[in-house]
Amino acid sequence: MDHSSIPMRMYKSPFFAVVLLHGLGGPIDELSAIAANMHSAFGSGILIIQPSCRARQLSVYLSTVQQAKKVFLYIQASIKYHQQNYRNFPLIIIGYSHGGVLATILGKYYREHLNINGIVLINAPLRGVSLLTRTLVEVKGFLSEAKEGLQLVGYKPSWIHSVLIARGLWPLLLTCLKPSFYISFPLYGLKDLHPESKCIEAVHDFIYNGAYGIPIVLLSSYQDNFGKLFNMHPSMQKHIEAVERLNHAFAQYVTGDPLGKHDTLIALSSQLCNNSDRESVISPYSSRMPIKGKVYKDLIHAHNLVAIHPALFVQCGERIIYAHQVLADIIVFIKDTIEAL
Repeated sequence: MDHSSIPMRMYKSPFFAVVLLHGLGGPIDELSAIAANMHSAFGSGILIIQPSCRARQLSVYLSTVQQAKKVFLYIQASIKYHQQNYRNFPLIIIGYSHGGVLATILGKYYREHLNINGIVLINAPLRGVSLLTRTLVEVKGFLSEAKEGLQLVGYKPSWIHSVLIARGLWPLLLTCLKPSFYISFPLYGLKDLHPESKCIEAVHDFIYNGAYGIPIVLLSSYQDNFGKLFNMHPSMQKHIEAVERLNHAFAQYVTGDPLGKHDTLIALSSQLCNNSDRESVISPYSSRMPIKGKVYKDLIHAHNLVAIHPALFVQCGERIIYAHQVLADIIVFIKDTIEAL
């Protein structure tokens, strides 16, 4: 990537750090494109920290608060290794999806222990994942309404998925993920993404308290047209109508609104932490510096449609964490942040 417009300075050792937090169940290097871009832009002046303490299943099993403590200790050790004082060393946190939720928890509970100068949240479910509130009736309704459209995109329900629906085990599973379900169920990271969880309540508190003065940028996206995600080229009127029904049914399924915008998993309103999915901005706190936001059209959360089936992959569409404009905007935010130090 061309960084000619960004002043380049050479440093023998890092003078600031960036922590990269992957999504739920993601690998340590999920944000490798962002890491490579930052290395190119800032060279040896940046210390990139990619915590290994919550990789893959750990981020699903451990609560977000537990993960925050582990990540804090990991950051502390990484900065000490470079013979720096972790309390004073400038730090920027970038969190994708659940990693964004974790970033806000770090900002809320560890801001007095770390020198957090900025937080970037990418496709983060700041108001939770609406999908986790769906009932059996709603799931069956989606599959029925979207049946023809799902066939057009190549969806074939697996036997286990069929059993979950047919025998009513789906709502039982969702009940186990509700905050009010107290019997031990080792998916605490996932449970924290329920809209009614204490974790999401803490995220809401952090955002609506102006992030306690920490500069925040929300990078959100939406792509809610399956016609752009699969090479269907429907020419028959009935196929066009089937895709339209799929679009509306899926939007209802993941956002609760047939016209709701989403990134194929997270409602845009949740990414913006408000009750609106208007592209223009973050209305409830637009006047509250230091929170800013940007919405990108036609960028998706992931290449697989987890909301339907983890093994169903789109044929087209660009993932937000690889998009050229998003990577460039992150560099600009970091540049502006470190120049203000």
